[in-house]
Amino acid sequence: MEAIDVLRHHCIGRFDIDDKNAADSFLDKLRPFSEVSESDFLEIINASDEIYRYTDNSEVILKDAIYQLNGCAHYLYLWGLREGAMLKSNKLINEEQENILKKMFTVLMETISQLSNPHDRTDNGMSPKEIYSNAFQENSA
Repeated sequence: MEAIDVLRHHCIGRFDIDDKNAADSFLDKLRPFSEVSESDFLEIINASDEIYRYTDNSEVILKDAIYQLNGCAHYLYLWGLREGAMLKSNKLINEEQENILKKMFTVLMETISQLSNPHDRTDNGMSPKEIYSNAFQENSA
C-alpha cells in the first residue's frame, strides 16, 4: 500500500471511494470507541514520513496528505480532546489515554506544518518520525 493510501485508510479517506476496511482504521477505532491505537497512529506517522522524505513537492500528494492529516486531527480533537468531547464525557478514555491523544494531536499538527512548508522540509524541519519521537519520549524521560 502506498503512503497516501495508508493515510486515506486511517484518516478520512476519499469521498468517492467506499473503503470496506475502514472499520480497522485509526479514526474508526475512536468512534464507536474500541481503542486508542498507537500502532495505527505509528502507521500514519510512517506514511507521513515517507511522503515528507520522498515526495518531490508533488502538489497533489502533499495536498491530499495534508487534507488527510488535518481531518484526522480535527476528529481526534472533536471526539477526544475538546471540552465536552464524546470520549471524555462518556468516560470511554482514562487520563492516560487522553494524554496520549493530546500528544497525537500535537504530532499531527506539527506534521501538517512541516508538510505545508517546503522550506522547512529542506532547510531545518523535523521529519514526522522525529516529531513523533520527541513527543513520545518527553514523558518517558
